[in-house]
Amino acid sequence: PVEILYTKEPEGDYLDAALITIMQIHLSEPAGDILLFLTGQEEIDTACETLYSRMKALGDLAPELIILPVYSSLPSEMQSRIFEP
Repeated sequence: PVEILYTKEPEGDYLDAALITIMQIHLSEPAGDILLFLTGQEEIDTACETLYSRMKALGDLAPELIILPVYSSLPSEMQSRIFEP
């Protein structure tokens, strides 16, 4: 099943709010996939770097989070990683 989450009010910094939500889901819910849709490559790369840094700061306190960006200019072999178990 897919659960879609929305904010009740507009966010001042929607990217930061989305990354906080991803971390909350990852740390409090059973294992599973989380999809975040963003507007373009630069924003996706920034989100991946920020999320990686925040998770790294938690160290061994957090389960592993595999971050896989996907956008059109990414080589197909990198894009296909999202389908690997």
